[in-house]
Amino acid sequence: MSDKIVFADVETTGLNSSDRIVSIGLISVSEAALRSGGFGADTIHLVFDPGKKSHPKAEAVHGYDDWILRHQGAFSAYADQVRPLFDGARMAVAHNASFDSQFIRAEFAAVGMPLLTPFYCTMEAFRARHIGSARLDTVLARIDWRLARQSSRHSALADAWHAMQVYSWLNGYPVHLMPEQIASPPTNLVEPPQHPGFPLPRRKRRPISDGGGS
Repeated sequence: MSDKIVFADVETTGLNSSDRIVSIGLISVSEAALRSGGFGADTIHLVFDPGKKSHPKAEAVHGYDDWILRHQGAFSAYADQVRPLFDGARMAVAHNASFDSQFIRAEFAAVGMPLLTPFYCTMEAFRARHIGSARLDTVLARIDWRLARQSSRHSALADAWHAMQVYSWLNGYPVHLMPEQIASPPTNLVEPPQHPGFPLPRRKRRPISDGGGS
């Protein structure tokens, strides 16, 4: 059986099944490396044009307004870059995996690349073993107060890292503070021109199978 695990997190335009991924963070590493406490990992941190406007509450969390997102590439343009981190993995791990997995599977299905990798949920694993809130911030503070998120804005790659620390803690592996490179912005982020200062054209309603776009 493969020793590879991919830790995942997504930020989205909202909470409904019709919503789309705005950004994704992935960390691929072997379980043996996690166990030993010294590892090199492959990472991906990307932002996309979801093809629709984010719900205001979602935008407040991920921090990308509609003007910025209209200038990014669609998930379909990066699917071939994202998929190799899942290929050959024993499992994908996320905190609240039922949320992340549905959006990741939907995006891959839309480009004809069904994702069969099983997901493991650190939130459910925590609830099965411990009493108290399983919210990510609460769990991180319980592990080590220095792990707690410092902002209401969420980074997909940072939260994939956080899920990795929760998984490591639950399994008795060494836990690490976040390295500086994990806090970096998405590698494909396109800086948009100055906002025109007037309301943007309304987004057209597009099904997820359309692959997104402006």
